Amino acid sequence: MAGLALVAGIAVLAVLLGGVFDGLFDRDAGLTADAGDVGTETPADAGDQPTDDGGPPAHGVEEPPGQADEGPPGHADDDPADAADAADAAPPETLDDLIAMLARDPDAAGHQGDKLLKELMDLREADHDDRAEDARKLISEIGSWLADDRLAPEVARQAVDVLEPIGRPADPALAGVSALFAEVALEHPAWGEKGTDLRDDLQSLLAEDDPADRVEDAIDLIEKIDEWIAKGELDADRGRYAQEILTRFVDAALGG
Repeated sequence: MAGLALVAGIAVLAVLLGGVFDGLFDRDAGLTADAGDVGTETPADAGDQPTDDGGPPAHGVEEPPGQADEGPPGHADDDPADAADAADAAPPETLDDLIAMLARDPDAAGHQGDKLLKELMDLREADHDDRAEDARKLISEIGSWLADDRLAPEVARQAVDVLEPIGRPADPALAGVSALFAEVALEHPAWGEKGTDLRDDLQSLLAEDDPADRVEDAIDLIEKIDEWIAKGELDADRGRYAQEILTRFVDAALGG
């Protein structure tokens, strides 16, 4: 009996000790897990932390939608100042554009910049019936200023490009003659000694109201150009080019 009692006591003691050891092992495992949670961050957790300077998360970590500081597609590197410069550099397309361009700095256009600005503003306010003739007169004046180095070449060209359609007569057949007049007016010294005479004759032709008189003026001018070329008073290549344009006008007017 004494032996059985001893065996039973040992069994009870083993059960009690096993429970104690299991509790100790569970507590140690929990402490180890807690220590790992405190001292270790996953890559995703680390990526969510802000940088020391308060900037965006570290490179390589995807940001939530709407958080990325991105510009419109294809314009990430655009500078607003560059866009403004590009707009300023665009050539004027209308009379208002030309006036606005000159108004920013008339002196940059040359000695006659202020006068050109005033002439353009007067043209804008002119009666519709007078605008075409006033525009042609201003084109001739611009060519003279350019020849005397009193107007910047680029400004002169831009102004004539805007003014030529305004000075063009309503008759579509005169479109080529109008463009020729603007070209001669802008570069008349290059046409030769009679360049100014050719300019003035073209201006008179465009101002003529009677269709029959316009044709007659064109025929007379073609003959004049022959004489000027023969005397060396007009550049031959340019003169023949002018004759071609005038001849096309005459043919169209006469139904040829």
